[in-house]
Order: sequence, then C-alpha cells, then structure tokens
Amino acid sequence: MKRCVIICGGEIGDCGKIKSVISDTDKIICADYGYVHAVNMGLVPDVVVGDFDSVDKKSVVCDTIAEVPAKKDFT
Repeated sequence: MKRCVIICGGEIGDCGKIKSVISDTDKIICADYGYVHAVNMGLVPDVVVGDFDSVDKKSVVCDTIAEVPAKKDFT
C-alpha cells in the first residue's frame, strides 16, 4: 500500500517508534522543523514545505522544496 507520511515540528517522545512504522516505500513530507526530526531518524524526505523560520533552507537535502511566505494572513 502506498502511503504519505507527514512529519511536522513539535515534540517527539520516541523517534524509534515513529521510524518503525515508516516504510521504505512511503512518501515523506516534512513541514518546517519536521525536517530536523526526519534527519534525526535517518530519513530523507521527498518534499520539505515551510517558511524556513526554524530550519536553514540551505541545509535542507531534498529533491523538492516548497517555500511559503513567513508572513501569515490573520483570519
């Protein structure tokens, strides 16, 4: 089964548990600081999305990077 896994920022209590449910065939999308979590788990994301306020965009190793504006609209 093909799946997409989205890793975002926040606290991860057990990276090993998270990594154990991610398959080699999963597409991995990281949202901003989720990239750091992925790297810490030894994962290479397929896509990194964010405004890069918590991660240096120049340090991101990924084929597809989608940068969004840091300025957000208030609703």
